[in-house]
Amino acid sequence: MKPIVLCLRQLLVSYLCASLAPTLFAQTPNRLKFDYIDKTLAQQQPADKLTYPGAALYPDYFEIRLHRSHSPLPTEKQYLDNVIIALFADYLALVRESNIENPQPLAIAYPYPSSGQEDRRTSFEQANRRDVIFPIRIREIESQVNLADVLSGNTQLEEQTFHLIYHLEPGRAVDIFQLRVGFFWENRLLHEQSETFRETETLEKVMLISSAIRRNLAPRETGTLSVTSTPERVSVYLNEIFFGKTPLLLDSLSPDQYTLTLRKEGFQDDVSSVTIQAGQTTAYVANMLPPKGIGSIEVITNPSGARIYNGAVFSGLTPTKLEGLPAGTIRLHLTLNGYVDEFRNFTISKDKPHHLWRLNLKEGSPEDFYRPEAPVLGPFTWYDFFIGAIVMAGGFTGSSIYFAVQRDNTRDKMLAQLSTNNPNLFTEIDKKIYRDKTAEMNRFGNYSSISLAAAGASLVFAFYSFYRHILTTDAQFARQKNSHEADRRLGMQATLQPDNWGISANYRF
Repeated sequence: MKPIVLCLRQLLVSYLCASLAPTLFAQTPNRLKFDYIDKTLAQQQPADKLTYPGAALYPDYFEIRLHRSHSPLPTEKQYLDNVIIALFADYLALVRESNIENPQPLAIAYPYPSSGQEDRRTSFEQANRRDVIFPIRIREIESQVNLADVLSGNTQLEEQTFHLIYHLEPGRAVDIFQLRVGFFWENRLLHEQSETFRETETLEKVMLISSAIRRNLAPRETGTLSVTSTPERVSVYLNEIFFGKTPLLLDSLSPDQYTLTLRKEGFQDDVSSVTIQAGQTTAYVANMLPPKGIGSIEVITNPSGARIYNGAVFSGLTPTKLEGLPAGTIRLHLTLNGYVDEFRNFTISKDKPHHLWRLNLKEGSPEDFYRPEAPVLGPFTWYDFFIGAIVMAGGFTGSSIYFAVQRDNTRDKMLAQLSTNNPNLFTEIDKKIYRDKTAEMNRFGNYSSISLAAAGASLVFAFYSFYRHILTTDAQFARQKNSHEADRRLGMQATLQPDNWGISANYRF
């Protein structure tokens, strides 16, 4: 009979503890001490013979409360509160779990009577005090808590909870801010740090403080992640949280598996899984790849064997098909000994991803065909004269407009000063005004006409200078001599800038 009673007692206490635990866990982690005394069992069995050891109940998780303060900032800078609290939430989220040395249990259940067994209950509590490791959860709260009051002991924080409290204020100089952060377990200060920074350094400073806090939270030895890349300055995301640009060293990471993402415009995303191990530095080296291409260019030349360069990169010999080209402008350069170099731009797009370039190469020397433009007068080339003539044409045109406006203003003033608009009724004063103003109007009109003529002449000279410029400029138009022909040819060969258009023609004279 006795074994059956003991068994039933064991089952009953286990059931009661299990039924109490969910209710206790669901509460906000306050320090609540709950003494469960099985009086029924105590009456049936002397307390000193009870064998059930009791249970210490702890919360499901530790909570980090981020106190969102309202900093004394100018109106246009108040958004920094949201930025800072969001950054802390992201960077502290990398801590998966934490522990507190000998924390007070959330509740205690044991079968000792309420009187006469205080020593045994105390011994039981002490025996169940231990370092516990639980998951971390982060919660943002609106708060009026002042960091200085907490540090001085004037404000008490909620127990069984981590607290992050910060104070942000403008510095003495423009765009300088001072950030002071306190991290607490209950009212016990775990970490305090102050930083002075510019607005552009906000992310860097918050990440620095977060790293120190993570070291306080980590229940066991942490690991480090080193990220380098080719090219450098690649954005680094850990579990989709931005941490900076390569080369980058991330410390105080909980041992675990993370998703590492590297992103840079003009390259494919590099996504990998990295495992952080305690006490070790995990090195990750990335060679960023160009974006996957969507287009192609087929190049056919006569004769074949011309070398193809995509920009400055050798891409093969003709005939060939260049595939996997990214969207955008591609500039190809063909070169073959004994023949003139060829250049052409192609635009790869979803609407037109594929292109064909078929051409007959021209015999000759690239050095003879593409001659650099020589100075015409002193250090000035025809292109310099072209730009100068355009500027002069604009100046003369402006002058012509100015003088025309002055002529019209003079006429308006004259009409306002005359006593009548009928010349037959002019007085002597009217006649004098009419003569003076008419002479002034004619003078302004002449100036306007001369300026307009000078603008036209400047434009003519600009077109002439541009024509002479394109005859000699490198990689555009050039003269080519052919020893087998008695005449001359003017070859209009390469592409004019900008890169998305070109001209090609031939003349004989």
